[in-house]
Amino acid sequence: MSSQASVRSTAVEILNSLSDNYADFEKKIHTFADKRGFSKRDQNFLYKLVNGVIIYKDLLDFIIDNGYNRSINRLEKTALNLLRVGTYQKVILNTPDHAFIYETVEAARKLGRKNLTGLVNGVLRNLPGKKDWQEDLSKLPETKKMAVEFSHPLWMVEDWIEKFGRENTQKLLEFNNSYTRIYFRHNPIKISLEELQKKLQENYEQVDFFKVGNVNLFSVKSPGKVLNSPIIKNGEAAVQDLSQVFPVLLLDPQQNEKILDACAAPGGKTGLIAQLTQNKANLTALDIHSDRIDTLQKNMELLGFELNSVKIGDATQIELEKFDKILLDVPCSSTGVIARQADLRWNRRPGDMKKYAQEQMAMLTNMARQINKNGAIVYSTCSLEEEENWQVVDKFLADHDFHVEDAGNYVDKKYCDEKGAVNIKPFDHDLTGSFAVRLIKD
Repeated sequence: MSSQASVRSTAVEILNSLSDNYADFEKKIHTFADKRGFSKRDQNFLYKLVNGVIIYKDLLDFIIDNGYNRSINRLEKTALNLLRVGTYQKVILNTPDHAFIYETVEAARKLGRKNLTGLVNGVLRNLPGKKDWQEDLSKLPETKKMAVEFSHPLWMVEDWIEKFGRENTQKLLEFNNSYTRIYFRHNPIKISLEELQKKLQENYEQVDFFKVGNVNLFSVKSPGKVLNSPIIKNGEAAVQDLSQVFPVLLLDPQQNEKILDACAAPGGKTGLIAQLTQNKANLTALDIHSDRIDTLQKNMELLGFELNSVKIGDATQIELEKFDKILLDVPCSSTGVIARQADLRWNRRPGDMKKYAQEQMAMLTNMARQINKNGAIVYSTCSLEEEENWQVVDKFLADHDFHVEDAGNYVDKKYCDEKGAVNIKPFDHDLTGSFAVRLIKD
């Protein structure tokens, strides 16, 4: 039995073990890969298969349905996931027919499901060609076609078309299925920029360095090598989603200021605040989850930073002392970072934005009681939805003595909207989505 068949059968086991919203799929991949003792190459292929099937599920099912000649609703879970794994290889990875068919049939045997080998072989051999399934797609209503082709829930596509227009929605769907660039942030506490640049240029291909505000970042052709390198393990650099730098720049943290990161874990923004203040701010980290606080503290230690205080509590209710600045990066629908998390599109429901907005307003209202006069709260999300962004802020401003300070004073204006917030849309900026607004207490 080939290792490829073993990886494919493991991918099916993982998919079988997940709920319909695919939550925690990355944790399952790591668990299964470690248990099976997979090589790094096999681990990467396993991730590609599981992640890819989750991203393209609806398109794969549409194509399988055409090749099966019966409703796929009649297929048991193992059979359907075997066919999804096989179809993904043909349609997205362009694996030669003989290879993906043989290996997927062998995966069925590996799973002890010899009774499914005939079905898997027959359906995969009869999958329609690209021209045929695209022609079948074109017969669907236009919005339904977009939802199936880019494998997003129909309600989500309809909502985005209403908000952003059809052209921008298509760009957003394409972005969510293809954006893979990983950025890293230089940590000057551990290594000089010159030393890091030399180390990277000696060991990696196509290293790109650039600066956003006072933050030095880089990307490389093969980010996986950096992720597993001493550079990360020694805290000389950290993974940094570029769009998530802007809320911290908007906070404009300074040395000796009393600063709260109110929804801090796992600590990416906390570490950046400490870095920009050379670890000389009076910095408190708050999070409701004690296990995530543990992760945050480990991450801060790795980077060489110290927190003045760590609090475990609910940002909607907790009472703390007054701060000069508060970063409030609230829980949200995360629709701006679907490109980073394959399961997010299947985890969301139409009513979620309203529920999140209620919690966001409660957090913002509570934090408003804990900021000094003329102090700044930066309210931020990784959501594209107005319900969680300006609608929350406008409602808050109507009831509180705060005003918006123009984000363009701190961030390149190309990332800012006309009302004074950082408002990054993937279809405009080719970055994951984020929203941040600086609120000053009058």
